[in-house]
Amino acid sequence: MDSNSIEMGTHVIDGVRHPISTPVKHIENLPNLEIFEDDVVMTSPKSGTTWMQEIISMLRYGCDVQKADQEYIEKRWMFIDIHLNNQKYVHLPIVFVCRNPKDTAVSFFYFHKMVKHFPTYDSWSEFLNDFCDGNLVFGDWFSMNSYWWSQRNDKNVLFVKYEDMQRNLSDVVEKVASFLGWPITDRNLPELLKHCSFESMRSNKKVNYTEHPRVDTKEIPFMRKG
Repeated sequence: MDSNSIEMGTHVIDGVRHPISTPVKHIENLPNLEIFEDDVVMTSPKSGTTWMQEIISMLRYGCDVQKADQEYIEKRWMFIDIHLNNQKYVHLPIVFVCRNPKDTAVSFFYFHKMVKHFPTYDSWSEFLNDFCDGNLVFGDWFSMNSYWWSQRNDKNVLFVKYEDMQRNLSDVVEKVASFLGWPITDRNLPELLKHCSFESMRSNKKVNYTEHPRVDTKEIPFMRKG
């Protein structure tokens, strides 16, 4: 499918609502995806996905900003439920970022206004009803977060809170680095923290989606308040 001409709307596959850009066959084939012990990074939507992606990119490249920025973020990562050209699987442990539902819902509401092939909502109350009913794209926030919370003690899962990233990013970065087995030196930590600050990421065209063909950030920026 041409990523520049994606049809508007959503559809439900196996009880979960997905963008129309997600093919039914792709979802049906996911159970056959070979999973390794060192496999996947994931978060629920609008809970700090891009933030965590950039942190891990910096760790992966030894805190080298130029290497982290050499490719657009969508080329470095893959959303396994969406089939896009030229993306590859990245083998990483599971890092799940949870954000409180109120802020997640607000961020997701504005996200629907940006993504060209997502349905828009005329009112916040209409959107909130769908959010609470689990009737938005990517499924039920409550069941997803409850499940990963129940898995938080699994050795292959790191459960991170978005609010902890806001309060003490340095502490979270060190936990992620230790979990991945990619140690970070005291000398490199300040560079990573500076690069992954909200202000830095908001102005970074490699991560702020200002040049993405399917995201309209003219009226509403992808990164609003953080």
